[in-house]
Order: sequence, then C-alpha cells, then structure tokens
Amino acid sequence: MMTVDDARILVIDDEDFVRKIIVQILGRLGIRKVSQAEDGADGLKKTLIVKPHMVLCDIHMEPLDGMKYLSTIRSLNQPEIARTPIIFLTSAAGREKVVRAKELNVSGYMVKPVSVNDVKKQINRVLGVEFP
Repeated sequence: MMTVDDARILVIDDEDFVRKIIVQILGRLGIRKVSQAEDGADGLKKTLIVKPHMVLCDIHMEPLDGMKYLSTIRSLNQPEIARTPIIFLTSAAGREKVVRAKELNVSGYMVKPVSVNDVKKQINRVLGVEFP
C-alpha cells in the first residue's frame, strides 16, 4: 500500500492561485512530493519527467487544455504513464464534458472550489493512501 510519504502528485492548472491552494491542501494532508505545471503542455513534459502517481488537472487551459492532455497521456506507448490516474478539477461540470472525460478514461472529477476532504477522498479512492 502506498503511503502519504511515497505519493507523487502533479497539479496542472493555468491559475497560479488555484495551484497554490491545491498544493496547500496536499501539504495539509502530508503530501510533500508535489510538482506543478501551468498548462497542459507543461503538464505533459512534467508527467514524463516526474512520473506522478496521480494528476490533478484543470480542464479549461490554453494552449493545451485538460481534455487534450488526458487524451495524449492515454495514447502514450508507455503503459505505466498512460495509466496514470488523472482527476479533473473544473468549475464546469457540464454533462457533455463529463461524458467526454469518461470516454477518455478520466479517473475522477472534482468541482472547484475543492475542500481538503474532497482531495483526501479522491487520493484515498484512486491511490489507496491511508491518511493518519
């Protein structure tokens, strides 16, 4: 079982303020191995370098949005990266987006603003991390 100390999480969001809040939430949960990316393109590079256990990703970003990031990751010829759990963070939980994300095998969805408890539940569900 993965521990809080082991978990590597990548946060991708084009809003600096949102990234900082998510990083603070992860810190409150005891997760210290957190990487950040400011858009999907930066996120792709960081995913290949960091090989995170989980990604928290915004949907609406320029130039590469979360949907394109997700579809690119899922199509990689590197199974360990292609299977990385990706949780979307979004302010728009429209049915069309949810359906499209599910088609691309998104691992979960959180609607902004997220709480410590929301993030904790997703990490526990996806990675099986037990929190102290």
